[in-house]
Order: sequence, then structure tokens, then C-alpha cells
Amino acid sequence: MSIKFEDAVIKDLTGIGRYSFSRLSTYHTCQYQYNEHYNNRKNGVGNTFASYGTMAHAILEEFSRKELEKEDLAKEYKERFEKECGDGISMSIPKKDGGFFEKDLTDLYYNSGLAYFEDFNGWDDMEVLGIEEHFDILLKHNDVNFIFNGFIDLVTEKDNCLYVIDHKSKGKFKSKKEQAKYRRQLALYAIYAEHKWQKEVKEVWFNQFRINTTMKYELTDKIVKEALDWASDTVKDIESEVMWLPNTSDAFYCKNLCDLRNECPYSKQ
Repeated sequence: MSIKFEDAVIKDLTGIGRYSFSRLSTYHTCQYQYNEHYNNRKNGVGNTFASYGTMAHAILEEFSRKELEKEDLAKEYKERFEKECGDGISMSIPKKDGGFFEKDLTDLYYNSGLAYFEDFNGWDDMEVLGIEEHFDILLKHNDVNFIFNGFIDLVTEKDNCLYVIDHKSKGKFKSKKEQAKYRRQLALYAIYAEHKWQKEVKEVWFNQFRINTTMKYELTDKIVKEALDWASDTVKDIESEVMWLPNTSDAFYCKNLCDLRNECPYSKQ
């Protein structure tokens, strides 16, 4: 190959890690799961909570793309719930004296989601700019280089300002600490949104459709810096990790949400 084709190379990214918010969060949830999933490439299994969220996400995405009308959303939800969640939604709850008991949540999830889509009013007078916006950006923070990627559910604009919106099936936040943990995701997404559209992100929103609530947060430099600090520190920890210890302290997560729950040798602990 002639050396003249060197001009085609924009940047050599060899050795620079690629991370999503989910991947970074998994490391904090359980290092063993992270290692098995991302380093050893073990395929996990889904769960009914994720299936429910994916189904509702798809309906909201199609509405934003003008593929569904407002008056069709409730009917579409009923049909897709039966197809995607027809086997029911349940959770295994740890007993104080050991073991688990099953709690059926099918009616709760169905009715709350139906109420949301029956009352849904769209995005007011906002202009939709991005739907399921996929991105890969090379970031450098605190002398750590990493590629951050993800999908932004929705980016809208109003009065020349941007709004980054994430659709969540999650229930109420348990604390301000938990809110801050989830808000990091949208703070990092906002970096890309501002880069692409060259406008300020005014707020980030959690559209919590299962409980018909929208949590709105003004985006500040302090919030973005905290998110970048967390991401760069986590990348540094991952790339120096050698132990990959399991987290056996959260029985609910291990039993219901971990994608390796059916094969993990530590799950019984």
C-alpha cells in the first residue's frame, strides 16, 4: 500500500475503550457480571421488566416519528402488551428468613401503562430533532480517553434550547441519591446533543410512563462535571481491575434483573 493513503486515516482509536452508560453502571452493580458479560462475551437472558419497557419505548418512538397517531396509542398498547407480556410480569421478593416469594405485577403494569397512553398529550409545542439518536463520541476527562456511546430516546427544541428526554418504565425514585445516579446518563447524553446541534441543553427529562410522571432537571455545569468525573473514574477502575468480585448483597437484583441469573455460581449466596 502506498504511504499516500495515510491521508485517509483521521484518528487511530486502537486501545481506547468503548463504553455505554449501561456498561459503566454494570461495573458498579456487579463486577463479576461485568467481566462475564463484556470481557468473556457470555450472552445473558432478558426479563419481563425489560420486555415491558422495550414495548412501551417502541410505541413512543413510533409516535414521535408520526407513524402512530395519539388516538391509536391506547389500542396499540393493549395489543402489544398481550403479545409481549402475555405470560405475565412478576418479581421474586426475598424473604427475611431466606428464600423468595413471587408477586404478580401484571395488572399493575398493564393498568398504569394504559392510563398513561390514554392521557398522553405528546410533546407540547416542541420541535422533535432526534429520535433514538445513536452516537459515538471520543471524550477526554481527567486525563482519561474513552469512547462513549448510546441511544438518546428523544431530543426536542423549544425557544432555541434543547431538551434531552429518556423514556423510563421505572417507578418513583427512592431518594435524591438515586435521582442523581440516573441523571448522570442524561448529563452525558447532553454533551453529544450540544455538540451535534450546537445549542444549549436547558433541561433533561425522565418520562416515567409507568407512573405517568415526568421528572425535569435543569442541566448545570456542576451536574455535567459530576457525570464526567464518575464516567472517567469508572473507566479507570475497569481498565485496572483484576479481581472481578461478585456482588451478593442485592438478592432482588440477582434474582430478577441480572442477565446471568440462571447460571451465576454466586447467585445462591
